Amino acid sequence: MCLLKKCMDVSMEDLPDIVLIEIFRFLHPIDRVHSASLVCKRWNRLLYAPKVWTEVRVIVYSYSVKNGSAKRFLARVAASLQKLCLCLKEDMEDYPKASEVEDLLPSMLPQLTLLDIGYFPGLTSSLLSKIDACMPNLQRLNMEHAFSASCYDVLFSESKLANVRELILCGWGFTAHKIEALFHVRKKLERLSRLEHLHLGGNYDDYSRMTTDCLRTVFGPAETEADFPSRLKFLSLPYWRRLDDSVIAEITLKQLRLLDVNWTADAFDASTFYEIGHDDFPQLIYLSVHSKQSPASHDEMRCSLRHLMARKRTLLLSDEINSFVTYKISNGQMCFNDYFIGYVGKIANELARIEGFCCMSQLV
Repeated sequence: MCLLKKCMDVSMEDLPDIVLIEIFRFLHPIDRVHSASLVCKRWNRLLYAPKVWTEVRVIVYSYSVKNGSAKRFLARVAASLQKLCLCLKEDMEDYPKASEVEDLLPSMLPQLTLLDIGYFPGLTSSLLSKIDACMPNLQRLNMEHAFSASCYDVLFSESKLANVRELILCGWGFTAHKIEALFHVRKKLERLSRLEHLHLGGNYDDYSRMTTDCLRTVFGPAETEADFPSRLKFLSLPYWRRLDDSVIAEITLKQLRLLDVNWTADAFDASTFYEIGHDDFPQLIYLSVHSKQSPASHDEMRCSLRHLMARKRTLLLSDEINSFVTYKISNGQMCFNDYFIGYVGKIANELARIEGFCCMSQLV
């Protein structure tokens, strides 16, 4: 009883710094800055301890650039930062320039492994070179809205971004020159020697120039199992309208765990999935095949996917938004359910914690 009374008498101020820092890590960043940091000088000092700020989303806009607040904050937490999202607020009258964003970055971010700069179409080769120089351990890079062809020259240069394992690019704004640079020169992707996770998002319209011939150039058989694309484990190819069902035949990657061909499958024939054998895609865990087919074609495709699941019973398979193909065993036979009943968003959030399953974000 005496011990319980002593415990009840302990206040926040009695806690050692190391305990308070661990508590502060669970606070939302906005609450850290605008609430907790105002309590007292001690809390203000501890809230800016490097250990508190390992994952950060920084809003970059004209005011934070001009008054230097974003730059000062990044310099303060640079030593411990592991994940960084630079969210550039779109203000057409005063949009941040690439040179201003480049100036924000500290000279070294030694522990940073993830950078999301995906919604900055103004990404330049100079800024990407700065990213390469100050982030030596960068493994995951989202630059999906980078439209400059010069960025690809840096990305695929010898020894640049050598540790990148996950790369997210997008086909929006792709020109014939960029397609040529990215897809017809396979050696460029081979320079990313550790690449295991690749997103290549296409256009929502018919102007996407990525054809099956491009795909054959990129994903054809590698000379050795250590070469690209053999080591790919996660591959997302949504919205490439001109791809046909031969895409599946071309992608014969033994290590592949996740394949997303959403909104690419409109031209797929249902027989494509009938032809996938038990030994094809031996490591595949998740397959996503969303399309806008007619009701009759969709039913035929779903039947084909059910046959695939009968051969690969551990496969997690989605054939439309908010839907999984599911089944139960009755008297030794597979009985497929019409719909998956449950909160799909919760499942996607849980699986997102597993490496590679961020691609499931298009499920909901």
